[in-house]
Amino acid sequence: MNKEPKVVLCYGDSNTYGLEPLPGGRYPLKVRWTTQLQEQLGDGYIVIPEGLSGRTTDFDRVDAPYKRGLPPLKAIIGSHVPVDVFIVMLGTNDCIAEVGASPEEIAGGMERFLKAAREAFEEFQEFQPAYILAAPAPVGPNYAASTDEAVDESMYIKSLQLAGLYEPLAAKYGCTFVDGADAEISALDSEHLTEEGHKQMAALMYEAVTSLEGTQDTETEIKETGPDKHYIITDDCIGCGYCLAACPAICIEGTLIPFTIEQEKCQHCGACQDVCPSDAIALQ
Repeated sequence: MNKEPKVVLCYGDSNTYGLEPLPGGRYPLKVRWTTQLQEQLGDGYIVIPEGLSGRTTDFDRVDAPYKRGLPPLKAIIGSHVPVDVFIVMLGTNDCIAEVGASPEEIAGGMERFLKAAREAFEEFQEFQPAYILAAPAPVGPNYAASTDEAVDESMYIKSLQLAGLYEPLAAKYGCTFVDGADAEISALDSEHLTEEGHKQMAALMYEAVTSLEGTQDTETEIKETGPDKHYIITDDCIGCGYCLAACPAICIEGTLIPFTIEQEKCQHCGACQDVCPSDAIALQ
């Protein structure tokens, strides 16, 4: 009996869709990173692109509510199961001024997205897929000359912060993290991948997918501290902010170093401890 190919579902925005910077069309199939990923993976995989221009994680777009990425997620997952690898690359459009989201709020939108994905897969299939969380290539430094009026300095600055916020989320939810920072962005609009950029993104995704052999049934471990223990931040704190980005309860006060944890809000998940580079978070 022939073995079924593994399904790789790619959920993203215009750079997964394959939007061409000018004249605003779409790159040919052979140019898009999803097609190149399929060619590199071969017959043992089926790569399904689910890209929509302008899509956000979980934020409304003016006059375009269908571009909010979270509401249709369950339906899209349900239409493609069983899925072996789930790739999500969103966040660029969340940085647009009309959305009005801070980098931390964008990370919050991505966390809600990841939670919803896990819930949907739990309902539709008997195993969790392997997850790849990709930080999109940041807006280019030529943003002031962009052909897209929505691209500005604020969008540029926010986009540069996404990788640092997404990486601890990936660790928390058991995702393989991919940083798209080195994928080439067009100098014309400063937001869409060039042909070379699609090639580079395909290479990054190929490396991530092929590193996942045998990980599909892995569940993210959630720590239980019990009623008599709690997390504290010690004097070893260096104020890096990784814990602020990772905390799902937003219970860490980062005004002074060392940071402090509001115990009444803490969910005792251990996400802060997992990402702390200075081992400054202890369980007592």
